[in-house]
Amino acid sequence: MHKAHGAEDRRLLRRAPGLCGQLLRSASSIAANISEGTGQQTAAQFARYLAIAIGSANETEHQLRLAIALDLFVIDGARFVGKSVRSGECCTGCERG
Repeated sequence: MHKAHGAEDRRLLRRAPGLCGQLLRSASSIAANISEGTGQQTAAQFARYLAIAIGSANETEHQLRLAIALDLFVIDGARFVGKSVRSGECCTGCERG
């Protein structure tokens, strides 16, 4: 948790603990699956892990949009989600390339 957003993160956790926990799990799953995929033996196995990471990115985006719709963020959530979508598009390009 970044110190600058610590108070806001704790506020989100208190207001929607289930959503916050799932958001943290799905977001951390993105990098974990990419990392795990890099250690695979074949390109097909790596692509499988990238596909899982893309699914986690889609799930994270949905949860962020839900948190914005429920007005749970103190920060500019729409701008934050825009960055998430661009990251997901980058992953999609890697998988297809």
